[in-house]
Amino acid sequence: MFADKEKENELLAILDDCAHLLQPSVFTHISDLAHAGEWGVALEELCNMLYEDDSTISRSMLNRIQALGLAMKIDESSWRMLNELVSNE
Repeated sequence: MFADKEKENELLAILDDCAHLLQPSVFTHISDLAHAGEWGVALEELCNMLYEDDSTISRSMLNRIQALGLAMKIDESSWRMLNELVSNE
């Protein structure tokens, strides 16, 4: 589905699209993980922080996170809790 470079690019795009939902230090931390090649850890951390901060996300954002997580073979529990945060609009 995604080649390695595509995984990195999609992760960074998702992170950029969620930047307004994150504290600057958290954004930097997750970005640093992604740039260091720790894509799975970065995606899991992003999901955890979105959930902990009770951030509202769109259905399309959740779909992007899920698609990337599946491509990276990350356990679905990493993003399943984000369903609670999806906007009804």
